[in-house]
Amino acid sequence: MGDELRAFKRKEIDFPNKILNAFIEYYKSSNLKSEILLFVPSNKNDNIMNFFADYISKKLNIEKLDSFIFNKEIKEQKYLETIKERKENTKNAFRLISPEKLINKNVLLIDDVFASGFTLKEAIKILKENGINNIECIIFCYRNHTFL
Repeated sequence: MGDELRAFKRKEIDFPNKILNAFIEYYKSSNLKSEILLFVPSNKNDNIMNFFADYISKKLNIEKLDSFIFNKEIKEQKYLETIKERKENTKNAFRLISPEKLINKNVLLIDDVFASGFTLKEAIKILKENGINNIECIIFCYRNHTFL
């Protein structure tokens, strides 16, 4: 999956079939009943996660909301090598627009890559601080890397 994700981000392929087919198959087999689809926004302007969220929303008939926005400019996590750098980079990075739309809803949160987990943890923290507790997360790829 990682190879396909990298190729899609580099615009070497037009459509990430393996990733999206695997995602749809996994979601259907997991018996999740999501009402709202959220995505962790990209800190670049390529809108990769917005693309994935649009596709998944339409394919699974789940309402997509663009609820996360950046509070601050952050560096791309892939260039940060230490746990401390990654944690500080994502600390208070997001805020939530219209959290009242998410209260008492089953929320599916998606992100492209899990490396240190700090981006995802920060997104979940913001949701919970706003009273959103019914959260499921699906990540497309795991980055196997040892951080300092």
